Amino acid sequence: MRVIYKNKILPDDTTSVYVSEGSQILSAISQRGEIVVYSLENKDKLREERYEFRTIATGLLLNEIIEGVNIDDYTFLDTVSIYGGELIYHVFYRKVK
Repeated sequence: MRVIYKNKILPDDTTSVYVSEGSQILSAISQRGEIVVYSLENKDKLREERYEFRTIATGLLLNEIIEGVNIDDYTFLDTVSIYGGELIYHVFYRKVK
């Protein structure tokens, strides 16, 4: 059986999220001042696959905030505004092996 799950991720940080095997990362939105990501998962499988999410604010130099990490290893997911549009974050993710 398939189900959509929601997970909170941190702004200006890296957040690990575990999902079931074969899941699909769907989108990111703001909800009550927080950033959340949605995934389409198989409810009958354990949540063992790890994804790493990075949120990056507009205008920041990538090498200053994620030193030693190549942003090209990540897939862009969405752009999210929080606090009434005062802060804009760009959400990237990758599957961790």
